Amino acid sequence: MKEVWEHVFGFKGKYVISNKGRVKSLARIIRRYNAMSGCYDKYPVKEKILKQRVYEYPKVYLSGGDKSRPYSVHRLMAEAFIPNPENKPEINHKNGIKTDNRISNLEWCTTAENRRHAVANGLINAPSGENHWRNKGSKK
Repeated sequence: MKEVWEHVFGFKGKYVISNKGRVKSLARIIRRYNAMSGCYDKYPVKEKILKQRVYEYPKVYLSGGDKSRPYSVHRLMAEAFIPNPENKPEINHKNGIKTDNRISNLEWCTTAENRRHAVANGLINAPSGENHWRNKGSKK
């Protein structure tokens, strides 16, 4: 499969993501405050592939100004490559593997659909009976 690059939603001209799940920072000039001189200086940023850190899901740090914050790669992939005509808020990994960010493995879903999928595939335990959080105890 040929690698195709799309702009990351909200970061056009700064970052791109490929259909293989790689995130790249684009070459550009940034302004950064220099405390020694008391003014802003221009610094060149080279194009490079960003490292992905895996906590629960693979994440990359993207900078949108003064601060950078982590973004889940599966969400960036879905926003760039998977249409969402029903405006569903979450992304489901069809095979249940959180690090498998292939486009064919991702789908938009609602919270309820995501939860049902996780319970049906044994990814989470659904408490029932006395273990359910709404249980008021046995009546005698």
